[in-house]
Amino acid sequence: MDLNTFVKEYKESSKSKITENNEEIILETEIGENRNKIVKKLYLDKRTNLPKKMDIKYVNKNNSIYILYREVEIKN
Repeated sequence: MDLNTFVKEYKESSKSKITENNEEIILETEIGENRNKIVKKLYLDKRTNLPKKMDIKYVNKNNSIYILYREVEIKN
């Protein structure tokens, strides 16, 4: 799972939302329905706006993937 795919799915899903806490901005989206539902969350550092981590949960299969971003380089 890469950031480009997450951003595309976030923009295209009607079930996307954004929340914040003191340290993070959390982008969340749901893909699929019922048995094939996947919930993806991307956590951004509020100070730098860079990704910190991503959680991907396969709801029906009760599996999760956790990605921790140590270094992100953005090229223009």
